Amino acid sequence: EIFHVGLIDQEKAKKTPVKGLLGTEEFFQTTYLDAFNIVLRALKGVSSSTFYSFCDQYKIPEKKLAEILNVHPRTMKKYELEDKPLDPSLGEHLLKLQSLFQKGKDAFGSLENFEFWLKQPFWKQKVKPYDLLETSGGVDIVSDEIQRYLEGYPV
Repeated sequence: EIFHVGLIDQEKAKKTPVKGLLGTEEFFQTTYLDAFNIVLRALKGVSSSTFYSFCDQYKIPEKKLAEILNVHPRTMKKYELEDKPLDPSLGEHLLKLQSLFQKGKDAFGSLENFEFWLKQPFWKQKVKPYDLLETSGGVDIVSDEIQRYLEGYPV
C-alpha cells in the first residue's frame, strides 16, 4: 500500500501502512490538502498570520520564508498590519509549502531529518530539493520525490 495524500480533513484521514520506510512499517495520520483544495483556499484568501504560524511551527526565519516565497519581509508585515489576505498565488505557494513540510516531517521522522534531506542532491542529480522551493511547481516536484521515497524508491 502507498501513502495517501490529498485528504481534506481529519475525519477523512486514514491510517495507511507505509512499507519500506527506513526498513520498518509505520503509520501516518494524513491531513495534507490536495491541489484542488489548496487552490480553493488560496482563492478565498490566506491570512498573513499563516505565514507567521508557518515560521513558528517549522522554525524558519521570516526573512528566509519570505525569500522562498519571492516576497519582501516588509510586504508580509504590510499584509499583517492591514489585515489583508495574501494574493492568491502567494497564498497557494505558502499552503503548498505548509503541506510539504508536514509531509516531509512525517516521512523523515522529524523536521531536522527533513531539512537535512532538503539540502542533499536528488538521486543522481546535482540539484537539491531546497533549490526548487521558490516556485509552486518546484514544491510539487519535491512532494513527488517524497512520495517516491515513501514508496521505496531511492531519492
